Amino acid sequence: MIFIQLSQQLLSLSELLSKLDDRAYNRSIKHLGNASIGGHTRHIVELLQCAVLGYVNGFVDYENRERNIELECNIDAAQHQIQLLLSEIKKEDRSLKITNSKVNSEEITTT
Repeated sequence: MIFIQLSQQLLSLSELLSKLDDRAYNRSIKHLGNASIGGHTRHIVELLQCAVLGYVNGFVDYENRERNIELECNIDAAQHQIQLLLSEIKKEDRSLKITNSKVNSEEITTT
C-alpha cells in the first residue's frame, strides 16, 4: 500500500529534520538547485496534504494547493504538519483522479 510507504518516508523525513538547526534547514544548497531542505520539505508536505484532502472526494488537485511559506522556514511547523499527515495518511487503496498543469484529470490508483 502506498500510504504505508509514505508513512515510512515521512518518519524518515521527520527524523532528518530533528537533526537540523534552523540555519541548515533554510540554507540554499547547490545540489538541490539552490533550494533549501525547507523548500523541499514544504513541497513534500503540501503535495501529501493534497492527496489526503483529495482522497475524500476522489479528486486530487496539485495545481491549486495552498502554499504555506511557514513550512519552508520553520522546522517546528513542518514537523507538526508531518505528524498530522502521519495520523491522517493511512487509508485504503482507491482510484483517484489527479490534475495539474501537466496532467489533465488522469485516473490513478493509490496502490
